[in-house]
Amino acid sequence: MSLLKHWHLLLLFLFFNQGYSQIKSINYQISFNPETDLFDCYLIIKEGNATSFRHRTQFNAQFSVLVPGGSKVELVKSYMPLQNNQNYNGVMPQDWVISNIIKKPAADPFYDYVSIVPRLSPVSAYNDLKEGDKVKLFSLKVSPVTDCGESVKLYDKTTDLASGERGMYGGDFSNGFTIGGVEQKYFGNIPSETPVLNAISQLVKDERTGIKILPKVNPAFENAGNLKFDWQGPAGFTSSQKEVIISNVASKHYGVYRLTVTDDRGCQEHHSIEIRQNGKTAYQDDMVAVHIPENPAQLGTREKTDKTQVSDMVNVGDTEVKIFPNPAQNFFNLSVLTSRGNLVKADVTDANGRLVIKNIINLISDGSSVDISVPVSDITPGMYNVVVKSGEKEITQKLIVIK
Repeated sequence: MSLLKHWHLLLLFLFFNQGYSQIKSINYQISFNPETDLFDCYLIIKEGNATSFRHRTQFNAQFSVLVPGGSKVELVKSYMPLQNNQNYNGVMPQDWVISNIIKKPAADPFYDYVSIVPRLSPVSAYNDLKEGDKVKLFSLKVSPVTDCGESVKLYDKTTDLASGERGMYGGDFSNGFTIGGVEQKYFGNIPSETPVLNAISQLVKDERTGIKILPKVNPAFENAGNLKFDWQGPAGFTSSQKEVIISNVASKHYGVYRLTVTDDRGCQEHHSIEIRQNGKTAYQDDMVAVHIPENPAQLGTREKTDKTQVSDMVNVGDTEVKIFPNPAQNFFNLSVLTSRGNLVKADVTDANGRLVIKNIINLISDGSSVDISVPVSDITPGMYNVVVKSGEKEITQKLIVIK
């Protein structure tokens, strides 16, 4: 075989090998780290591989996040790519920096928009990348964290503001990522990861001298002073104490007792236990990790109202949803009646589907009506949706907020 043919074969091999080793598409993800109180920001390789220095080299990128309006945002630490990493001996991470912040734009005043980009000098590169790899780029500190990190989210061009909308002043926060060249590799976002509170292993009852319900705290939380307890039970029973103790028991005290536990990050878990008059106890294994809205007062607030006020009621299958008053000025009441065992969730969204108040209800139905009063005095007047999910069904009610 001639020398020229050898060179042709070598060039073909290099060409196909270089093409095969390119990254074709990537995703972004945010994960809240409860041990550090930081939001770790990740690159996830969706398709392709990169092994050559050329194909591992960082080009332009933009990683944009939305945080609750007025939050303080700091870029605490960068991890990847590494400076001077041609031969895999780089040790100094290339800096990611906050390049632009737009606070509470007129068209979306609930959020601040934050753009983060990498410095491009000196040249930096990743180690070998393969499909499925999850690479930590940098960590953000967002303070305060009041809803378990749920409201810190990646920019989504399908739901969030474009550069030409009111209050954006031409700022383009579209995510992007290029590596090994100028071709766009960003494909989309992976759902964020937020911590699950697991402070209570079970509820234990003791009926020897009345009714006593004791939450069994997991060892890691035994000395935690930041847990808040919210009990709701039969006949309007409420308590913020750790334990339920009722000495003089009457028939009205029997029924389902629900406990909501909240930590100082706003993470929640729900438990419930039913105390029966015949002395038997039925447990409901319904621990659900949820997140409270930005204003914790929006959850669990109950106001006495005149049930004769005008209401909107919708029935779908075995579920009945009622809201009143509507229009609402300072608050509205939400009532949901559905079959026992259904997981009931309720949120308030704006006309564009963005969350305004999250998890105003998040529990397992015991077959009785779930009633809650929701403050709206801090919400801009306008048209909203109350979205209720019960089992596999979703019911949406229009809500008008006035001043």
